[in-house]
Amino acid sequence: MAAYCAAVSKWIAAELWLAKIEAKSGSGDDPPGGALVLKSGTGGIYQNPYLHVSNAAQEKMAKYGAVLGLDPISRERLKVSALGGKEKGIPSRDRSKGPPPPKRTEVG
Repeated sequence: MAAYCAAVSKWIAAELWLAKIEAKSGSGDDPPGGALVLKSGTGGIYQNPYLHVSNAAQEKMAKYGAVLGLDPISRERLKVSALGGKEKGIPSRDRSKGPPPPKRTEVG
């Protein structure tokens, strides 16, 4: 779960930077493509590194999301039900049902 959250964080940061660069672009010297491509000091055009970070984070989010069962297909593979296991006779954690917990005794 932590790896998924880290990927989401990187994706959000990269997308914010891309949006910031896109907002600043628009001068006549900028290459077409806005924030997707940048112009080097020698005049060459190259892919924005933040775009690579965003794409890599999206791939990791999809990979980790599938492992965690965050989409319907991976949930089916994991055999996770909407009932949370209640159909299999797993006892409820609801303390209002069933016998009371045992009384504590002091050791002394």
